[in-house]
Amino acid sequence: MPHHRQALFVSGHAITQHINPQIKKMTTKEELLEQLGNGYTNKVVDRLHQLIYIRDGFLQKLAKDALTEDWGADNFALEKYLSVQIPWSIEQGLFTTSGNQWYVSAGNLQTRYGTPLYIVLERNTYSNRPPWTVKAIGSQISAPHLPTAPTIPSGPEIPRGAEIVMMHDHILGDNTDRVPFLRDT
Repeated sequence: MPHHRQALFVSGHAITQHINPQIKKMTTKEELLEQLGNGYTNKVVDRLHQLIYIRDGFLQKLAKDALTEDWGADNFALEKYLSVQIPWSIEQGLFTTSGNQWYVSAGNLQTRYGTPLYIVLERNTYSNRPPWTVKAIGSQISAPHLPTAPTIPSGPEIPRGAEIVMMHDHILGDNTDRVPFLRDT
């Protein structure tokens, strides 16, 4: 689709601006939830990648800026952490928007000085999928309002006296050294 030109007048002078009609401005919670997809999945990293493209270097920058932690090979644990925290932020409405960008906290990650870390996202103009891309990560983010970290949702209530059945009983038998008090049960 071709770009359109729009004339803006600044101090009496016409300035031509190229407008891409495919680029929308603000986003909403409903739009992000629709793009994120169903939350009932064990593939949380795939779910995040369905929504956000994280360019090379951004996970490394976040790992470097955050308090020292062993995030595993290729920062996999960090990516999985964000794959849970970002959807919780969206579901709880704990993100802010400005223009074509939205801002979310990087969970409860913070710098060694205790400053929260944030992620700036904007519409992916390079392809249709995923719809968003990371623009910046850090503690020095310029935004009208900075979001707060999400809270961990409470789990489902288990009725008193309910029987809990293990899906894989062999795990206990095969690893009795890990749970010695269950060895003779």
